[in-house]
Amino acid sequence: MVLLFFVSLQTFFPGFLFASDSLFLEKIASERTAEKTVFFSFITNLGDVLVVASLAVLCLVFFLFKRKALIPGLVLSLFGTGASVFLLKLLIDRPRPPEDLSLLLLNSPSFPSGHSAFALVFYGFLIFAFTSRLKKFFPRFLIGIIGAILIMGIAVSRLYLGVHYPLDIIGGFLLGALWLIFGIRATRSIEKLE
Repeated sequence: MVLLFFVSLQTFFPGFLFASDSLFLEKIASERTAEKTVFFSFITNLGDVLVVASLAVLCLVFFLFKRKALIPGLVLSLFGTGASVFLLKLLIDRPRPPEDLSLLLLNSPSFPSGHSAFALVFYGFLIFAFTSRLKKFFPRFLIGIIGAILIMGIAVSRLYLGVHYPLDIIGGFLLGALWLIFGIRATRSIEKLE
């Protein structure tokens, strides 16, 4: 669906996405400061595939002893996201923002944002894992808010650093949401069988 939408816009309105996205990034670039750059450079690393993979291994070990039913759902979500991001980047091959708007030089295609997709899938799954058995509202709400702020922070960091366009972030979120739903449903199906 995301792929079809993107291809349709590019076909019928060539240049529209790049023009509107570039204006947005130009505005962000004009607001950069040294302090913000240090902060967002740190935050963006929390969505890096190697960091997410390392944290996921720790979570899988924890789940092995505490709640085994979570393991297939997390693995499905992460591998599905990784494969989908790779294929869409290969198929769409959208260039990264221009060098004058970017603080990092990356050679991989821009759409969709892998950081945004992995942030939503991984931290979203952790929100589900740690709130699904809590009865009280406040702890559930607090975990959800902290997780949501982290996910949004990672997405904003990609825009701030100028390595993605807004549409890349939206595409990453939609892709991540799809695989997160699959992972949660897989977990609930397994728990019903236990």
